[in-house]
Amino acid sequence: MQAVQPKIKTVHDTDTDLMRIIASFFVVLIHASTAEGVGLAYNALARFSVPVFVLISGYYLLRRPTAGYRIARRIASLVGIHVLWSVLYYVFYRLMGDLPRSDVGGVGRYLLTQPTHLWYLYALAGLWLLLPPLQSFARHASEGEYRYTLWITGILGTLVTLAVRSGISDTFSAVVENTKLPYAMGFVFLFLMGGYLYRFPVKRERIFYIAGAVGMVVTVLSALLLPRDMAVSLALSFYAPGTVLAAIAFFVGIKRMYAERSLAWRGVSPALKLLAAASGGVYLLHPMILRLYDQWIAPFFTDGMGWLSIPLAAVWAFAVSLAIVMILRKIPYVNRVLL
Repeated sequence: MQAVQPKIKTVHDTDTDLMRIIASFFVVLIHASTAEGVGLAYNALARFSVPVFVLISGYYLLRRPTAGYRIARRIASLVGIHVLWSVLYYVFYRLMGDLPRSDVGGVGRYLLTQPTHLWYLYALAGLWLLLPPLQSFARHASEGEYRYTLWITGILGTLVTLAVRSGISDTFSAVVENTKLPYAMGFVFLFLMGGYLYRFPVKRERIFYIAGAVGMVVTVLSALLLPRDMAVSLALSFYAPGTVLAAIAFFVGIKRMYAERSLAWRGVSPALKLLAAASGGVYLLHPMILRLYDQWIAPFFTDGMGWLSIPLAAVWAFAVSLAIVMILRKIPYVNRVLL
């Protein structure tokens, strides 16, 4: 492979701060939505947010080698955060009456696998496990080699993964199984794409924007028009091609907007950096706030107001979670352990 060493930036990127803030709100919108009726549309619309975080991770983490001890420490930290927050959620849901009593084994399973939104911590730990070879590839591959790898991982991680998981064709699924290829590579593709967007200049940006817009429209319409089970399988997926294209278009578009108006961002950069730093805490905390919303506020809305109540729930949960996290970040020990 052609050895190409990119110049490492030392300037903090305000544009990725803005991405984190916007994407974290849409993560909240996913969990405020339902898998029924208009909730399907909101859910599908917001799905691009998680791929954006994977793109950002690749954009930063693939620039330079990472020492093995740092990888081990980071993975241990992610697992520790998962278990600690699982304990908090277990206590919270027990107090809310949402969880029955369980034996020691049941509690242990809960702490390692629940609540469901913490799955992303395991996914991120998996990417950290693969970090050394991915970093080596991202730093030294030629542009042609990089593009080929993106095409292969992208097709396997989106089209092939969805086709297999949806069960559309047993024959196709059997063929894919017989290849023995790791077809579930959607996050690897996004991670590598983040590194690609750092190393190589973006060409023909309009294609990204058109593809992202079309992809988003197709995804939302699929959620509304397909039978429910098929809509959940095809539209409510982080691997849906339309969702992935929308995430990449969002990433490229925000970076272009920042590049063209960099001077205008200087005045708000400190505030964006502060808010972006709290996005992780918002992700960890917001389901609790949504649960309280369901009990205290949602009863005041009628069933016919789902189109309004869902975004209101997301705004409320995002704002309250953000305020709480900003306060917790002022407490040194809590900040280090919880967030």
